[in-house]
Amino acid sequence: MHRPLTSLFAAVGLLAASPVMGQDAQTADHSWHFENTPYVWCSATSGTVGIRGLPDLKVESSFSDTLSNFDFGLLGRIEGRKDRVGFAADLIYLNLGIPLAENQPVILILGPEVDLRQFMGEGIGFYRLARSATRPDSAWLDVLAGARYTHARTQMELVGGSIAQSTVDLVDAIGGLRARVPLGSKAGLMARADVGGGTSQVAWNFEATLTLAISKKWRLGAGYRYLHEKYDNESGTTPRTVDLTLKGPLVLATVSF
Repeated sequence: MHRPLTSLFAAVGLLAASPVMGQDAQTADHSWHFENTPYVWCSATSGTVGIRGLPDLKVESSFSDTLSNFDFGLLGRIEGRKDRVGFAADLIYLNLGIPLAENQPVILILGPEVDLRQFMGEGIGFYRLARSATRPDSAWLDVLAGARYTHARTQMELVGGSIAQSTVDLVDAIGGLRARVPLGSKAGLMARADVGGGTSQVAWNFEATLTLAISKKWRLGAGYRYLHEKYDNESGTTPRTVDLTLKGPLVLATVSF
């Protein structure tokens, strides 16, 4: 398992064993709590994509490349919880131009970029394994399970004006942990790690975010996310390879209601 995942699982294990975490039936309010979180994820992208009719292409974009080649994106999360049980959904749509890595063995390409349009939809359920008996909304540990759907279309313009493109649809079951540790009365650090598989050979995600409450309903945050998906298929019209890593900083705003 990758080191960030191992580190998070060790950390949340210690958190669960901490004496401030435990059963707190007397503090439950039996009400639904909801959060809406729009966010911006400025990810660098690297890896390999397959486009029908072409050799596998290596792509690589830096943080600055993403800012300059970013065409359009919609990103947001919504979450609901009652006592220890809850659900969450995360939607991402990205339209990116990703530069090819150097020394590509392709001579028919007209443009220097792969056009990637990617939609990711995630739905999870979670159970709050442990929480602070005195500050239940500030320190907690969740176990989560769900599914992530990815639709990716890659295309390139070739010499002569023709377009080569391929699409792939991935559906993966995911499971993992997330935890929050308070840093004073208004700030907190939340970390999440999950692994999965299904259509993908492997998919895993790690995220850490520092948040600050600016009112009873609003929080602002900044952090880092790393997402990796790998798929390989030698037959049909789907890409032979999608092996992409998206990683970079994110900023968010959360409203509770």
